[in-house]
Amino acid sequence: MIPIARLPILALIPMLAAAGCAGLPGVVERPRVAVESTRVTGVDLQAADVLVRFRVDNPNSFGLDLSGLDYAVDVAGRTLFEGDRRQRLTLEPSGSGLVELPLTIRFADVYEVARDVIRARGGNDIGYTVRAGLRFQLPVLGEIRVPAEARGELPLVGSLTRGG
Repeated sequence: MIPIARLPILALIPMLAAAGCAGLPGVVERPRVAVESTRVTGVDLQAADVLVRFRVDNPNSFGLDLSGLDYAVDVAGRTLFEGDRRQRLTLEPSGSGLVELPLTIRFADVYEVARDVIRARGGNDIGYTVRAGLRFQLPVLGEIRVPAEARGELPLVGSLTRGG
Protein backbone atom coordinates (compact mmCIF):
# COMPACT_ATOMS: atom_id res chain seq x y z
CA MET A 1 0.00 0.00 0.00
CA ILE A 2 1.35 3.43 -0.94
CA PRO A 3 1.09 6.08 1.75
CA ILE A 4 -1.29 8.92 0.84
CA ALA A 5 1.48 11.51 1.22
CA ARG A 6 3.42 9.96 -1.68
CA LEU A 7 0.50 9.84 -4.14
CA PRO A 8 0.96 13.44 -5.42
CA ILE A 9 4.64 12.73 -6.11
CA LEU A 10 3.85 9.47 -7.91
CA ALA A 11 1.21 11.23 -9.97
CA LEU A 12 3.84 13.71 -11.15
CA ILE A 13 6.14 11.02 -12.58
CA PRO A 14 4.10 10.34 -15.77
CA MET A 15 3.57 14.08 -16.28
CA LEU A 16 7.30 14.77 -15.94
CA ALA A 17 8.13 11.90 -18.30
CA ALA A 18 5.67 13.19 -20.91
CA ALA A 19 6.98 16.74 -20.54
CA GLY A 20 10.55 15.45 -20.86
CA CYS A 21 9.79 13.65 -24.12
CA ALA A 22 7.85 16.58 -25.51
CA GLY A 23 10.70 18.90 -24.65
CA LEU A 24 13.37 16.64 -26.11
CA PRO A 25 13.72 18.62 -29.35
CA GLY A 26 14.65 21.62 -27.21
CA VAL A 27 17.29 19.54 -25.42
CA VAL A 28 18.65 17.60 -28.40
CA GLU A 29 18.49 19.53 -31.66
CA ARG A 30 19.12 18.19 -35.14
CA PRO A 31 22.36 19.41 -36.70
CA ARG A 32 21.92 21.93 -39.51
CA VAL A 33 23.38 21.03 -42.90
CA ALA A 34 23.76 23.39 -45.85
CA VAL A 35 25.62 23.16 -49.13
CA GLU A 36 28.54 25.56 -48.84
CA SER A 37 29.84 25.09 -52.38
CA THR A 38 29.72 22.90 -55.43
CA ARG A 39 32.43 23.17 -58.01
CA VAL A 40 33.86 21.33 -60.94
CA THR A 41 37.46 20.60 -59.97
CA GLY A 42 38.57 18.96 -63.20
CA VAL A 43 37.39 18.02 -66.66
CA ASP A 44 38.96 15.80 -69.28
CA LEU A 45 37.62 13.93 -72.30
CA GLN A 46 36.26 11.14 -70.10
CA ALA A 47 34.89 12.70 -66.92
CA ALA A 48 34.21 15.70 -64.74
CA ASP A 49 35.29 15.79 -61.11
CA VAL A 50 32.89 17.60 -58.81
CA LEU A 51 33.47 18.55 -55.18
CA VAL A 52 30.44 19.20 -52.97
CA ARG A 53 31.13 20.84 -49.61
CA PHE A 54 28.54 20.72 -46.84
CA ARG A 55 28.68 23.02 -43.83
CA VAL A 56 27.45 21.29 -40.68
CA ASP A 57 26.46 23.24 -37.58
CA ASN A 58 25.93 21.63 -34.18
CA PRO A 59 23.43 23.71 -32.17
CA ASN A 60 23.80 21.47 -29.09
CA SER A 61 25.77 21.93 -25.89
CA PHE A 62 27.45 18.55 -26.46
CA GLY A 63 29.53 17.08 -29.28
CA LEU A 64 28.05 15.16 -32.21
CA ASP A 65 29.51 12.48 -34.45
CA LEU A 66 28.90 12.20 -38.18
CA SER A 67 28.96 8.52 -39.10
CA GLY A 68 28.53 8.75 -42.87
CA LEU A 69 26.42 9.92 -45.75
CA ASP A 70 24.42 8.52 -48.62
CA TYR A 71 24.09 10.28 -51.94
CA ALA A 72 22.54 10.13 -55.37
CA VAL A 73 23.58 12.02 -58.50
CA ASP A 74 20.93 13.06 -61.00
CA VAL A 75 21.82 14.39 -64.44
CA ALA A 76 19.08 16.16 -66.35
CA GLY A 77 16.53 14.77 -63.90
CA ARG A 78 17.61 11.11 -64.22
CA THR A 79 19.41 9.25 -61.42
CA LEU A 80 22.85 8.39 -62.71
CA PHE A 81 24.31 6.66 -59.66
CA GLU A 82 23.91 6.30 -55.91
CA GLY A 83 26.36 5.55 -53.16
CA ASP A 84 27.09 5.37 -49.49
CA ARG A 85 30.22 6.74 -47.90
CA ARG A 86 31.56 6.22 -44.43
CA GLN A 87 32.93 9.50 -43.26
CA ARG A 88 33.73 10.55 -39.74
CA LEU A 89 33.54 14.03 -38.32
CA THR A 90 33.28 15.04 -34.69
CA LEU A 91 31.57 18.36 -34.09
CA GLU A 92 32.41 20.19 -30.90
CA PRO A 93 29.58 21.58 -28.75
CA SER A 94 28.04 24.56 -30.61
CA GLY A 95 30.68 23.98 -33.28
CA SER A 96 30.70 23.56 -37.03
CA GLY A 97 32.66 21.70 -39.64
CA LEU A 98 32.92 20.90 -43.33
CA VAL A 99 32.14 17.61 -45.03
CA GLU A 100 33.49 17.10 -48.54
CA LEU A 101 32.00 14.72 -51.07
CA PRO A 102 34.23 14.24 -54.12
CA LEU A 103 32.47 12.74 -57.14
CA THR A 104 33.59 11.67 -60.59
CA ILE A 105 30.91 11.81 -63.25
CA ARG A 106 31.95 9.89 -66.36
CA PHE A 107 30.69 11.30 -69.64
CA ALA A 108 30.11 7.79 -70.98
CA ASP A 109 27.52 7.35 -68.21
CA VAL A 110 25.72 10.54 -69.13
CA TYR A 111 26.07 10.34 -72.90
CA GLU A 112 22.48 9.29 -73.68
CA VAL A 113 20.99 11.80 -71.25
CA ALA A 114 23.29 14.59 -72.42
CA ARG A 115 22.57 13.89 -76.09
CA ASP A 116 18.81 14.10 -75.45
CA VAL A 117 19.19 17.36 -73.51
CA ILE A 118 21.45 18.94 -76.12
CA ARG A 119 19.07 18.01 -78.92
CA ALA A 120 16.15 19.47 -76.96
CA ARG A 121 17.73 22.75 -75.86
CA GLY A 122 21.26 23.04 -77.25
CA GLY A 123 24.17 24.39 -75.26
CA ASN A 124 27.37 23.02 -73.81
CA ASP A 125 26.30 22.51 -70.20
CA ILE A 126 24.04 20.00 -68.52
CA GLY A 127 22.43 20.32 -65.10
CA TYR A 128 23.13 17.94 -62.23
CA THR A 129 21.75 17.50 -58.72
CA VAL A 130 23.48 15.82 -55.81
CA ARG A 131 21.07 14.62 -53.12
CA ALA A 132 22.74 13.64 -49.87
CA GLY A 133 21.76 12.52 -46.40
CA LEU A 134 24.28 13.04 -43.60
CA ARG A 135 23.95 10.55 -40.75
CA PHE A 136 24.60 11.57 -37.16
CA GLN A 137 24.59 9.70 -33.87
CA LEU A 138 22.52 11.61 -31.30
CA PRO A 139 22.14 10.77 -27.63
CA VAL A 140 18.75 9.25 -26.83
CA LEU A 141 17.51 9.58 -30.43
CA GLY A 142 20.14 7.30 -32.02
CA GLU A 143 21.04 7.73 -35.68
CA ILE A 144 19.28 10.47 -37.63
CA ARG A 145 19.58 11.51 -41.28
CA VAL A 146 19.74 15.17 -42.28
CA PRO A 147 19.11 15.77 -46.01
CA ALA A 148 20.91 18.30 -48.22
CA GLU A 149 20.90 19.04 -51.93
CA ALA A 150 23.31 20.72 -54.36
CA ARG A 151 22.76 21.74 -57.97
CA GLY A 152 25.16 22.80 -60.67
CA GLU A 153 26.14 22.61 -64.31
CA LEU A 154 28.59 20.21 -65.95
CA PRO A 155 30.57 21.50 -68.93
CA LEU A 156 30.34 19.02 -71.78
CA VAL A 157 33.25 18.30 -74.09
CA GLY A 158 33.02 19.35 -77.74
CA SER A 159 32.94 15.84 -79.16
CA LEU A 160 29.78 15.06 -77.24
CA THR A 161 27.99 18.14 -78.51
CA ARG A 162 29.00 17.43 -82.10
CA GLY A 163 28.22 13.72 -81.89
CA GLY A 164 24.40 13.95 -82.09
